[in-house]
Amino acid sequence: MNLHPNIRVKRHGPISKLTYSHHQKTIIVDQSTAFVGGLDLCFGRYDDSNHTLVDDCHLKLKFPGKDYYNPRIKPLNFLFEPFADSIDRTTLPRMPWHDVHLSVTGEAAHDVAWSEFYE
Repeated sequence: MNLHPNIRVKRHGPISKLTYSHHQKTIIVDQSTAFVGGLDLCFGRYDDSNHTLVDDCHLKLKFPGKDYYNPRIKPLNFLFEPFADSIDRTTLPRMPWHDVHLSVTGEAAHDVAWSEFYE
């Protein structure tokens, strides 16, 4: 990957002949703000505590473009067009997501940065 020198990616590889998946996602900004949780950071995963299945108003979309997504109906495609719908929002529901993600600042964010990348 050709990333800016300030961007670091840490991936967990196999621990034996078996591989595993680590579901914690972490973003650290300048060691002063950290976002930690299990929600995938990608199109179609935005949600809130109501887990709304449809947009109530077509004039003000809560889930624009690829964020209105249901993998049980159709896989994501045309990712280079992020604001184009993947499914027909007038007849099909989106898939809600339930997970926890949080933001910490200050010393707590510094601790997250240290434990994720320097430990």
